[in-house]
Amino acid sequence: MKFNWFRKEEKDSIPVEQMKWRNAHELYFLLAHDREGSVITSRTNVGESEHYYYFDLQEHMTRVRSSATKAQFLMNDETEEAWMILAPNGMLRQWGEKDIDFACVDTLDNVEYVHALHAKFWFSIGDFKNGVAQVHWTAYPDGQYFADEDGFGAESNSEVNIYAYTDRSARIVVPFQPMNKEEKERWRTVAEGKA
Repeated sequence: MKFNWFRKEEKDSIPVEQMKWRNAHELYFLLAHDREGSVITSRTNVGESEHYYYFDLQEHMTRVRSSATKAQFLMNDETEEAWMILAPNGMLRQWGEKDIDFACVDTLDNVEYVHALHAKFWFSIGDFKNGVAQVHWTAYPDGQYFADEDGFGAESNSEVNIYAYTDRSARIVVPFQPMNKEEKERWRTVAEGKA
């Protein structure tokens, strides 16, 4: 199967999120083709192409992050499938309300972006171990985030983070919720049992 629409012109490629794909295998092919032309930076061991950064997450999994937008993808190199996790505007694509424990999340302050399914701030997927990886979503940053260079505009809030666990098929096996260190370890064990 050959896709000749991958490039507009030989020297002017199109970001994958601007293309159409029918399923996880086609999306994988598009990203894998782009990754072939990426350069591994020796300092960070991250693949870098014209539009994306490729992060090795172990267990044949790769996180792909756009260099220009908030788009993020997850690739499984064993099954040759890929999923768009975040849209270019930071909205959740693969995961939704069913993947969030709102009863726990609503005990926190400043969770409006979680209800909107918008990852406006930090969002990342950690390394895979025993078939699962932790997903970290900063729902709202520390109040200093809003300060200017003189310290004006800062808010008094603490950073709000929620976590989930995903498997190698990009399914959430433990929903997004606040977790302390001990809870992360306990939920990882539960996630590994579900993967």
